[in-house]
Amino acid sequence: MRFSSYGCYWALLLTLGLMTKTVADEPETSTAKKSQFVISAKFYEIPLKQLDDLSNPENQSAVKLLSASVPQAKAVDADHAVPKLLNALKEQGHAKVIAEPTLVIIEGKKSHFHSGEKLAILVPDRNGKPRKEYRDIGLKLDVLVERSTSNRERLRVEITPEMSEINTGLTVQGVPGITTVRAHFLIEIANGQSVLAIFPDPMKKKSRVVVVKVACKTSKPEP
Repeated sequence: MRFSSYGCYWALLLTLGLMTKTVADEPETSTAKKSQFVISAKFYEIPLKQLDDLSNPENQSAVKLLSASVPQAKAVDADHAVPKLLNALKEQGHAKVIAEPTLVIIEGKKSHFHSGEKLAILVPDRNGKPRKEYRDIGLKLDVLVERSTSNRERLRVEITPEMSEINTGLTVQGVPGITTVRAHFLIEIANGQSVLAIFPDPMKKKSRVVVVKVACKTSKPEP
């Protein structure tokens, strides 16, 4: 599991607009059968203060998990306390769903989701002169699903959620910086279970949570 938060780039121009894309690797030429999976992801953002205000003893284990200061992930069933708490917080206006993508992916092929903006930054070239380079701002998710080698009924799920934002607190000579929070998880689950991944943002005192549900669609070979 990896976690990183890094800082300041020199920005030249911000191109506004919403961009959502899904990219899968090119098909292989192999005739081996590959399963397809439906990935339903839901990204929540919760101010930690909202979690501190919860006093119901029934929620304490879920609140403790959501308040984690380091990234972590676990396999959960539909009736797990955390998804229920997240839905309740959303209905009460205390949690925000910032993205809700659905992807159809092929076993063993990484898929990529990005929703956000492009920011042009200045970076030095080999001669030390500034040149323009575009960086993604917003939410990203990389997903890779494979069947477990020890038990074909279980799934090996690799996910990398990432959030990049403009950070005016890192402004240099009037140019805002970029803060990126990223986590990497590798976990084994049963078909139909979800991956609950928490990647907190200590700088903004927020907890970001992604619930990734994986369901097998078909076991037919690729066309």
